[in-house]
Amino acid sequence: MHLSNDSIQKHFDRTRSEHPGREATMKLFPRIAALLAVLGIAAVSVPAVAQDAESAVEDARPTTESELDAYWADRRRPRVLQRRLYPTDGEVQLTLFFGAIPNEPAMRYFPVGLRAGYWLSENIGLELSGEYIGETFRSESDLGTFLQDNYNADFFLRDEQLWRANLTFLYSPIYGKFSFSGTKLAHFDWYFGAGMGVAGIRNPLENNLAVTETEIKPEAVLRTGWNLHLHQNWALRIDYNQYIFEKASGGVTLPSEISLGASYFF
Repeated sequence: MHLSNDSIQKHFDRTRSEHPGREATMKLFPRIAALLAVLGIAAVSVPAVAQDAESAVEDARPTTESELDAYWADRRRPRVLQRRLYPTDGEVQLTLFFGAIPNEPAMRYFPVGLRAGYWLSENIGLELSGEYIGETFRSESDLGTFLQDNYNADFFLRDEQLWRANLTFLYSPIYGKFSFSGTKLAHFDWYFGAGMGVAGIRNPLENNLAVTETEIKPEAVLRTGWNLHLHQNWALRIDYNQYIFEKASGGVTLPSEISLGASYFF
């Protein structure tokens, strides 16, 4: 059977009119195939990329050993801005000093003495101190002179201080430095202390004021001071001591002492 071109064309036109969506579906096939290809490539490559990223994260994560190193490095790092130029840990400090007790009403005392301390660490130390006043290192105050000159009055001193010795616990929480005129750095440490000791105290007898007796009284001491380091072995030392002991007439007396000394470390 022979079909003309016109017959074939009419057949396709009739088929297109009977199934209008078939042509559109045919046109979608190339696009769907391309999309499936892209999805297939992504399905293969994405797990590989994710695996590579996870490996990189694992490599960057610190190990247990490195975490421990970081922990102890933080715990052991120095807690000061700079190491001490003049360390005192384990050293003995000998101090020769002289001072003044200016707050007694009728007498001024000028003690001289020696202190021997041992620093258990950079911050903690123990110190034994002794000082002497006696009859030599003292003078009457303006009050005593005024009474004698104007009223020719005889007065009898109570609680005369002759000497003292004490053991003090020292704590030095502050270490620093400052400059003189921007040319010379001075290093210092600031300490606080508390301790107990004894003092030689002289008082007149109650039944005969012209006769005196000396007794040993316990006393407490509070201290603060500076070591101004001049050299590895030498320092200038300034102390303030607050002594507390019982009065003969009752209550307590509070002699305050300011002293200046020269220290040697070894």
